[in-house]
Amino acid sequence: MLKQIENRRSIRKYLNKKVEKEKLVPILESARLAPSGSNTQPWTFIIIESEDTKEKLSIADHYQKWMLAACWTAWFEQDAVRPILSIPEDKYVCGIITLGYGDEAPEQRPRRAMEEIVRYEKW
Repeated sequence: MLKQIENRRSIRKYLNKKVEKEKLVPILESARLAPSGSNTQPWTFIIIESEDTKEKLSIADHYQKWMLAACWTAWFEQDAVRPILSIPEDKYVCGIITLGYGDEAPEQRPRRAMEEIVRYEKW
């Protein structure tokens, strides 16, 4: 699994090809079954098949088995996303994941060394 994580890339360009339902449903099922604090299951999934909308969102995980690619983001303005997806004002969008057939193969980006990010017992 570590090798898959090392090889994962965030894909931001996709082919204009619809993801088949038989590939999408297991991905959604695994997300639905994911753990949540106090089993609150605070998610709602919005499936968008419009390439135009995906581009507007321009927004994690690389599904190599089916050659699907994805990109996770949590860096966006709530007010910019709400009208695109018709999100009610009382809801908070914590993340967006685009998923599709990748149309790019970016190089690996540098990662910080463990010594820079891991602390034991205190800062």
